[in-house]
Amino acid sequence: MSDDVAYPAVLFHTAASDTRVDAMHARKMTARMQATHHAGRGARPVLLRLETHAGHGAGKPLAKVIEQTVDEWSFVFAELKLQSKPKSQARSKSNPK
Repeated sequence: MSDDVAYPAVLFHTAASDTRVDAMHARKMTARMQATHHAGRGARPVLLRLETHAGHGAGKPLAKVIEQTVDEWSFVFAELKLQSKPKSQARSKSNPK
């Protein structure tokens, strides 16, 4: 990492009970990137999503998988500045009567 580089938005994801990768790696990298980002330079968000009751992915409950997917796509949509439209508006534009 270089202090003078404007990095893109980042969402790190780790699990506290992961037996393969220590969550401290993602925590340290998040902190390092946040320390190098300066608000005055148009800095992008650097976020950490810490899963508390799941490991490396195998056997993860469906609810946890859904929560993670929603968080990841919400991050992407926010960075792309995408907004959802009510179904009635989307339907009327694609299928005018």
